[in-house]
Amino acid sequence: MSTIHAASAAPAAVATPDTGPVGGGNTVAVVLSNFVSSNTVVGARLQTGTGACAAYGTASASNLAATATKFDASTVNVVIPSGVVLGTTYRICIYGLASGTLLSTSTAIAQDDYTVVADVPVLSPTTGPAGGGNIITATGTAPYLTGTTTPAVLFSTATCPATYATPDATKILATTTRTDSVASITVPAGAVAPNTYYVCVYKGNTVGSSALIGGSSTTYTPGAPEVTLSGTTGPNAGGNTLTTTAAAFGDLSATALGVNFSTTACDTTYEDTSAAAAALAGPATRAGTTVTFTVPSGVLAPAEYNVCLYNGTTDETSALLAVGKGKYSVTLPDVTTSPNVGATATAKTITLTSASPILSGVSGPGVTFSVAACPSTYTATGSNFAGTTPKRITDTIGSVVVPTSVVLGSGATTAYNVCLYNGTAADSILLANAGTYTVAAQFTVDPNPIDLDGGPAQGGTLITVTGTGFPTGADAITASLGGAPLKNIKRTGSTTFTGVTTAHAPGMVNLSVTTAAGTIIRSNAFEYSYGITVQPNTAPSNTTRDIYVTGAGFLDLDFAEAGEPSANSEAHVYLVDGVYDATDTTPTEKDNPPVAECEAALVLSDTALLCSLNLEDKLIPATGLQIGGGGTPVPDGVYTVAVVNTGLAAAAAASASVTISASILTSGSTFTVSDY
Repeated sequence: MSTIHAASAAPAAVATPDTGPVGGGNTVAVVLSNFVSSNTVVGARLQTGTGACAAYGTASASNLAATATKFDASTVNVVIPSGVVLGTTYRICIYGLASGTLLSTSTAIAQDDYTVVADVPVLSPTTGPAGGGNIITATGTAPYLTGTTTPAVLFSTATCPATYATPDATKILATTTRTDSVASITVPAGAVAPNTYYVCVYKGNTVGSSALIGGSSTTYTPGAPEVTLSGTTGPNAGGNTLTTTAAAFGDLSATALGVNFSTTACDTTYEDTSAAAAALAGPATRAGTTVTFTVPSGVLAPAEYNVCLYNGTTDETSALLAVGKGKYSVTLPDVTTSPNVGATATAKTITLTSASPILSGVSGPGVTFSVAACPSTYTATGSNFAGTTPKRITDTIGSVVVPTSVVLGSGATTAYNVCLYNGTAADSILLANAGTYTVAAQFTVDPNPIDLDGGPAQGGTLITVTGTGFPTGADAITASLGGAPLKNIKRTGSTTFTGVTTAHAPGMVNLSVTTAAGTIIRSNAFEYSYGITVQPNTAPSNTTRDIYVTGAGFLDLDFAEAGEPSANSEAHVYLVDGVYDATDTTPTEKDNPPVAECEAALVLSDTALLCSLNLEDKLIPATGLQIGGGGTPVPDGVYTVAVVNTGLAAAAAASASVTISASILTSGSTFTVSDY
């Protein structure tokens, strides 16, 4: 409600509202009970000054003509003219006549004061990115930009000056475009965090005289800029130093800044009051545009942190200055556990090994087993089970006994994280990324587990393995003989499973059985024999025929032809009349010597070779080691093929260390010499 002024006998009226924007165009209701009941046509003037209304008079800068309309006997609506001047107070004068030659003698019947004020445009948005460049709008409640061709806009850290002022560090000039009601403003690059700004719109850019026509009631806040940190990873519990550089730091008066490490978005003000925040807070020092700070001890794995820089260390007051680009995380070395599987509820010693000297200076490490992620500090309660007698062996190796509380859950296996700490106190810190240890149901393998003593080297033998607790499910059991895996493994009950042997070099081998609970080995459980097969297995006498021999262990043999230098000590493929006998009864004669040689043996793999069977030249019976000079062909008949590791006779070897062995022949190794 404005002050009411009376003049002559004219009654006083109330103008609502009694303020309005630059540019006019808004409507003011002038109200007084029954004061225009006898007037059909009314006129209005806005006159400068605080005196009583003068005569209707001629319109001028101090006596502005306004459009007036009688609404009812008590109300006249006045449209404020565009010529009103910011900051000027006008007397609204209502007249009984508004036309013709009687204008100069019209009598004022009501008056009230009306003041032109700067508009309060609405800013949208009120925040934006660091560095500016984005566009915001200042929308007026009236056409406050009418008649203003080139408005000027300042971003001011204080309330808007009444007239345009020279831009400086606290008043930053922005560029703008306009309609009558909306200024579209490009946020200047100089508007930076942690400042907040009033947005001030002026009629022009004449210092000291261009009037304020729009001033924001809310402030605009630039976002904190992202700055590049010298590192985004570091050791557990901090202590390392980071630096960052930004031009904005040079504009700050404070040389002591503040830093928070936060697992959530950076707060707008510095935090140092709560216990949690205190551990993640610290000072930072500035030298020119470079800021240096130490990572606080509360920065622990496995959390990731936002690095928040502030323009001081006053709790809840120092404003956010910058945010580190990207997350900061703790770098932990990896550890491997060996073995990494075991039976449920079974104490078992395992080692923890790292490529880094994680146990350097640690006399008594702490180890827990957890189905959840490793806590950042030592915790041995709830589902975190303390390992038994953890030890430091070297700087890179530790050991621990798996506690019997590490048990199988609801599934076939349960995996535990193995968590290594620098002690067992509550504040002991995590030293490494978790190793793993998986438990499953217990099983056993009998001392004499296989139903057969042995089988041929080329595999294919079906065996049954006995024990207890064998698990169900595809691939739940794997097994091997001397490293050669069993195939087609089938669980036939909790105490047995079957499998088919694969090729292996001849000899006694160990059985290895593995489930999710680990591996059990039984020594000397199976013997691979020297069995072979040949293709083709027939040829005419007095010919030479290439044959394909399959078996195992061929890569360990050095083949040569009979009669070549040192051939006696090398491997051979012989045709034998009956069963080859590697022994002899005299120093120069075998009991059953070979009758022919499969020459030029070419080893294709450990389980296959090619050779050329010479049926044209029968070997000399006296020794079986020399090619017959007379070219006597091998007679028709059924023979066997033998692969021998040496052509020496035992007595002639003159050494007990020489072991002469030959294939233990199978039916598949017979060879028939005959026309066909």
